Amino acid sequence: MTTPLFLALALALSAVTVLPAQTPGAPPFDAMKSLDLTEAQRQSIRTILEGRRAATMAKRGTLGTREMALMEAMTEPATTEARLRELHEAASEARLVMLLDERGVLLELQAVLTSAQQAKAKEQRQKLRAAMEDHRAAMDALGGEGLGGPHRP
Repeated sequence: MTTPLFLALALALSAVTVLPAQTPGAPPFDAMKSLDLTEAQRQSIRTILEGRRAATMAKRGTLGTREMALMEAMTEPATTEARLRELHEAASEARLVMLLDERGVLLELQAVLTSAQQAKAKEQRQKLRAAMEDHRAAMDALGGEGLGGPHRP
């Protein structure tokens, strides 16, 4: 499913969509604390997230249901290729809808940040990506699958 889930600003802000599991009004996640948000920015972010929460959760539920149907159908010998293609298309469409929703949230949240905060978030995102790649490389060296499966350049 979505990584509720979702890399400093893009990742940190996309992680904002995970907030439904958090207590309403809880302080921003650790990744955003270093951005030195003003109280007005925090409130704007809360308002954006709370306004989108129900729709985001519904989209996430649809995605989960469709991906689960695809996974279950794959294990059934009687499932035809045509049916698998239908289920895959439905799951892919739900994933795209979820990604577009997350992108919409990101764009709204980025508009709240100053250019200096956006630059800092970009730097954090680059560091997080590098750390993820390091982890992936370490897992590959050990014969593991790392994050998200085998890494294939």
